[in-house]
Amino acid sequence: MNRGKGEWWDWTWNPFTGCNGGCDYCYARARWHLSFEEKCGPFKPIVWRDRFDEPCRKKTPAVIFTVSMGDFFDPGFCNGDRDEVLCMIGECDRHAYVILTKNEDGLLRYSRYLEAYDEDWPSNLWVGVSVTRARDLSRIHALKIAVPKGRRVVCFEPLLEPVEPDLTGIDWVMIGGMTGRQRFSPPPDWIKDIVFADKDMRAVVWIKRNAKAPAYLGHLRERPHEMFLWLRTAHRKQVLERR
Repeated sequence: MNRGKGEWWDWTWNPFTGCNGGCDYCYARARWHLSFEEKCGPFKPIVWRDRFDEPCRKKTPAVIFTVSMGDFFDPGFCNGDRDEVLCMIGECDRHAYVILTKNEDGLLRYSRYLEAYDEDWPSNLWVGVSVTRARDLSRIHALKIAVPKGRRVVCFEPLLEPVEPDLTGIDWVMIGGMTGRQRFSPPPDWIKDIVFADKDMRAVVWIKRNAKAPAYLGHLRERPHEMFLWLRTAHRKQVLERR
């Protein structure tokens, strides 16, 4: 596990790595190529069983970004392995966990699988989708079908074109640009369209500093600390309710 560096998480945890997708902007693939490919091979799905119990070794409650170096719902991973990870998440419930995916079909399939076996998502897990272009908006619809209200996240990063999302029922929204060699900062109008797409204004919104927010939305840049508070408060409430 690795410490978060000024982002919304305390730790990253990668019991799975790799993905069969081909996003040309993927930071995980680029990092893998530079640091791990020579030793571990190509950026394809790999299960690291020796990492499964890592969160239990952390005694201080934390927000854990889960599978930051891959896609949890990639077809290269089997449901049995996903079950083991979710079991660990549920057992080590002093932490709050976040999974982000670009694979809406895999998310829906696994949701139906859980339903068929009368199983639920762990109550300390938040699941989100990444949206970069208008063609990705169907991922938000899939998220609403697959994940209960109260634990839905949408990450518009990197935002590469204007989008008109329906954020009804979404709990947490992140907006950011692209870093690295292909650096790109989405313009203010794109940001505004997303912020005001939440008609009920109930989602927690964070605009990252690599996005050009309108001046009157500047306060939304300071949200990482509020997001930590939101995740931990919501999670703490659930733990107390279970007791």
